[in-house]
Amino acid sequence: MLMKKKNSKKILYISRTYLGSYFSAHYDILHPDPIYIKHQRQLLKYIHQLNYEILIKPHPNNIEETKKNLYNLNFLTFSFDNIKYLIKKKIDILIFDSIKTSAFYDVIGDNLPIVFIDLNEHKIRDKAKTFVKQRCGYVGTKVDKKNNIVLNIEVLSRQIKKSHLLINNKKFIQYIS
Repeated sequence: MLMKKKNSKKILYISRTYLGSYFSAHYDILHPDPIYIKHQRQLLKYIHQLNYEILIKPHPNNIEETKKNLYNLNFLTFSFDNIKYLIKKKIDILIFDSIKTSAFYDVIGDNLPIVFIDLNEHKIRDKAKTFVKQRCGYVGTKVDKKNNIVLNIEVLSRQIKKSHLLINNKKFIQYIS
């Protein structure tokens, strides 16, 4: 269930890039920006409801757009520091909603809890998905009839907690080394 007391842990949410008028990146079909932004706002509100302190590291190509789209979420702190610096100094948990970012690959081998929210934008092979689930808290999503991304707050809460148990997965570390 939802936590009531203030949590002292800090979550860093690392977003993917916005697409503008495009709907694909390489071979993947990505959610259009209005749907993705709505997802971001809902995700961040859920994390806030779970009483975590939230930092967001916008994609470098979209800093101003991200600020504009999320400006009225007064519980949110923007961070533009290097991800490795943030991990060493400020962050307890990382949340990604795309595994096709350089930031994800930069930190996947680190000893820090990670939650991956699968927006079903990328075709992830079953073996790769199995390895991701062995290393990261995994939150699946669905798309409703109005094309909104649906995320369950209870699943998110469980996977944030579970992510702490997956940081030392030697099998996964050997796979990516």
